[in-house]
Amino acid sequence: MCINLDLIIIFWVLSAGECDVHDDGVRYMLFCRIILGKVDVIFPGSTQSRPWSDEYGTGLDNPILPNRYVIWDEKKITHIFPEHVIAFRMQGK
Repeated sequence: MCINLDLIIIFWVLSAGECDVHDDGVRYMLFCRIILGKVDVIFPGSTQSRPWSDEYGTGLDNPILPNRYVIWDEKKITHIFPEHVIAFRMQGK
């Protein structure tokens, strides 16, 4: 069961290497539109699995220059809209 969704947003190309490789060598990434709502700071390494209060829908790692957003499990149906699936192969892998 997914507790929350950890989204890498700024340098998405860096997360391409984290994608599972299928038998044919193709990797897939899902690009989504996200409703942030009120955002809470979730420090790296935190074991927090729920928002501090019901008013927070999402979390981020750094309020000045965020690299990761967390969408809490109870918000994943209402706050995430899938827009594109990208299929690709990485050279040198």
